[in-house]
Amino acid sequence: MFVLPRDPYPAPPDAERIKKKPKPKSKSRRQNGSEAEADSAPVRVSRHKRRREQQDGGGNPLTTAASATSSAFLAAAGTVGRATRGAAHGTASAATRTARGFIAFWTPLKLTALGTCVLLVAMAFWMIRSRQIEQAERDLNPAIEEGLAALQDGDIPTAAARLQTAVAALDLLGNRDRHSDSVRQVSREATALNGLASETLFRLLEEADEYVDKAAQERPEPDPEADEPPPPLDAAWVNRFGGLYQGGWVVMEAPVRRLKPTDTEPHRYEVEFPIRIGSDERPVELRADFTAFEALGLADAPRTVVFGGKLQSCRYLEDEQRFQVRLEPSSGFVWVNLPTYRRLGFGFNDWHREEQIRALLTEQSHAINAEPLLKEEPVETPQLPAG
Repeated sequence: MFVLPRDPYPAPPDAERIKKKPKPKSKSRRQNGSEAEADSAPVRVSRHKRRREQQDGGGNPLTTAASATSSAFLAAAGTVGRATRGAAHGTASAATRTARGFIAFWTPLKLTALGTCVLLVAMAFWMIRSRQIEQAERDLNPAIEEGLAALQDGDIPTAAARLQTAVAALDLLGNRDRHSDSVRQVSREATALNGLASETLFRLLEEADEYVDKAAQERPEPDPEADEPPPPLDAAWVNRFGGLYQGGWVVMEAPVRRLKPTDTEPHRYEVEFPIRIGSDERPVELRADFTAFEALGLADAPRTVVFGGKLQSCRYLEDEQRFQVRLEPSSGFVWVNLPTYRRLGFGFNDWHREEQIRALLTEQSHAINAEPLLKEEPVETPQLPAG
């Protein structure tokens, strides 16, 4: 026997007890809410840390103004740190992009083309250089022989040209032995003989003195109200010297002494010029700052030297009332060969004997490690004009 319940269905729950379930928020809203809560939520700092921040270096409590200053300083430091990190990151990013662009530009095809071009240029340079060396080897000995023969025969222009060709071949081949240096030496002597100035140094200074005297006579009386000073007395002479004499060679046999070097002039030498110029007897300072004199070991005491150099300048120093002649420092050299010395026109006599000059030239050749290449044959020595 079965007994059924009065109501087989359970009673419905009480309406008041029913609680509405909150609707689930979307994922984005939950994320935004959490970010807002994170931004708005205060950072919890322990009481011990807060107490340390509110104290100075000695442990004393900070005042309200000092605490505010400390907070502002920390905030500024944080801002600077973030800006510095941002700038460094931007620089690194720009460098990275540049490097990637450079790498991307050089494709394998472009690298192959570049390597081919470099190889072709190197091969062309090597071929040209090889041909120049071969030509220098073929020209060297004939140029030396022809130059020395022409110099021995008195054909100075041909000798200078052929010996310069020989020197160019020696420089290209890189020959620095004693014989090669001797060829360079005799080439300098032939070049100086071929390019001697049109006037002697003494006559040149006399002409300069005439120009200075003329300018002094024509100079007007000084005007204290003038804006510009009058032109120097040697203005006209400087123009004439530059057009006629500058760059010409002079060869001298004179006492030379070493001067005290300076920072700008490490090689300072003065040539004694005892002759005074003009009616006013103006003195002359002759400077020959040649590195070639270093091999001679010159000192403060003057010593006779036979040398050659190019005229660089000839000025009249108005304040000191004297002339100053300078020879081009890079052109200077000492003389070695007696046959070329005879071509200069320096005559021999009782007070200027050939044996003394031969001994002097031999001493100079030993000092510069050069050997005479010309045979000493008797040559008729031309005499210098009187005066």
